[in-house]
Amino acid sequence: MGLSSSMPLSSEEMSNICKETGFSKALVLRLYLRFKILDRRSAGCLEQEDFLKVGHFHKNPFRDRILQLFFEENNETLTGVTFPKFLKTLAAFRPAVENKTPPDQPNSRESKTKVMFRMLDVDKDGKISRFELFDAVKSMIHVNISEEELCSIVERAILEVDEDEDGMVSYEEFVQMVQHIPIEEKFSLRFLLT
Repeated sequence: MGLSSSMPLSSEEMSNICKETGFSKALVLRLYLRFKILDRRSAGCLEQEDFLKVGHFHKNPFRDRILQLFFEENNETLTGVTFPKFLKTLAAFRPAVENKTPPDQPNSRESKTKVMFRMLDVDKDGKISRFELFDAVKSMIHVNISEEELCSIVERAILEVDEDEDGMVSYEEFVQMVQHIPIEEKFSLRFLLT
């Protein structure tokens, strides 16, 4: 793959990864340095415990769901995350400009919506169940609210978009559910701006 301590990718690989992720060459190099710090075993790939050493990541309520994004590819679980996979996954969290980011970019509204759906569809059945939505909303709400009130919120949210009346949220229904949420802004990591 052409990884070295000074230039992590060949010129062609760098050009391809920049095009695919939308990252600048400078940001790819900075992310490579971060990758090398996380790769304490110098194995050329990251394991789940490497991610848990990142700042307050271990406290993130979506920690397991975010890790799943890094460790899944073509519906298979990976044992380690290579640098290109690391970049491709982070690209979904790159801030986007509302209605100006091309839809084929990994940080477009459409791509971010797909990633969010994958994060919420824990059992990977192509639908978000009441339990999956309840669990996600519960982890996001930082106010004292009863389980009964939370169930009511989830039930109303599902009823609003559940066109096929199966009590679950399909991807198409999820798109409706999040249509007024500024995903481009909210589903981003600011350090990925440059």
